[in-house]
Amino acid sequence: MRALGDRVFADWVWGSFALYAGWLLLVVVACLVYAGVGNIADALVSEELRFATRLSLLTATISTLLSLLIGIPSASTPNTTNTTQTEMWQATLSDAMHWASSMT
Repeated sequence: MRALGDRVFADWVWGSFALYAGWLLLVVVACLVYAGVGNIADALVSEELRFATRLSLLTATISTLLSLLIGIPSASTPNTTNTTQTEMWQATLSDAMHWASSMT
């Protein structure tokens, strides 16, 4: 038998998922009602939509790669100095950049 906290968490997750899925369904239905099925089909094959999709995928890929490039070395570099939080972040970033440059 699961603990009450586990049950509350599971209910919260499923409730959030249902709310999100319902919201997405509502947006799709509203678009279909407002624009009509024929206009939606034409919009899906337009040059503007293809450009916007390519641009979104490109920027998401660049953001992901930059996050990995900075985040993984920063997270794996140990900080051995007793400093303030700001100095610790700067030291960790400096150590990470030094560590990353020594990998090449």
